[in-house]
Amino acid sequence: MSTGFEFERWLILKEHKSGIVAHRYNLAINSISRHYSEKIKKETDLYKIYDIEFIKYLKQEYGINGKYYEIGNKGKGNYRFALSAYVRFLKYNEIFNKENNNTNLIYGYNINNILSIPIKAFFPNYNEIEYKTSDKYKIISNNTDILLENIGDNSIILIKIIEGVADYHVFNQMVYFLGLLSDDYPDKLIKGVIIGNEIDESLVKACSITDKIEIMKYKINIKLEKYTQTK
Repeated sequence: MSTGFEFERWLILKEHKSGIVAHRYNLAINSISRHYSEKIKKETDLYKIYDIEFIKYLKQEYGINGKYYEIGNKGKGNYRFALSAYVRFLKYNEIFNKENNNTNLIYGYNINNILSIPIKAFFPNYNEIEYKTSDKYKIISNNTDILLENIGDNSIILIKIIEGVADYHVFNQMVYFLGLLSDDYPDKLIKGVIIGNEIDESLVKACSITDKIEIMKYKINIKLEKYTQTK
């Protein structure tokens, strides 16, 4: 059975939410449980429900065009954001709790390092370069961000790899970083690529205003095969 504590912990460790936001999402799930219980006149605790499709149904009911939109919009939309996060949480648990399954989706702390090598293969005309940017960029940037240069078309691409969900917060960071890079490389065409395991609609909306930032989604599987020693 899931608990609010486990949900909060997952939000902090896997989606890098602040403790305050994680706690608000937990409270929102509890509030939705109480509200839905009142509406159907049956006690319902979402933390005791593993049916992802049902939670998706509730996500629609409490969504912008849903029956319970006013409730979902509480806290500037935090209630519906909490439901979306809870769907991701259940999906995550479903993947990692499957027994006798030797194939798992990688979703760990070293995802940036794991992806850094194969990602370069998607940009064959680019070579990785070291940062020649300001100290401010180096302090706030992820150490595993990848900076690639194409001498042929005089362009530079900054690749940000996000473990878990990439949302509009990443867009804000990217815009700031691209501005710094433009200052340090004034004669280069500067672009950005955001790569996440899941893409939030808020990021899609934010990126729709510019052609300088591209969104990509990664999905990696490792297959374990039993090794039989040859005698």
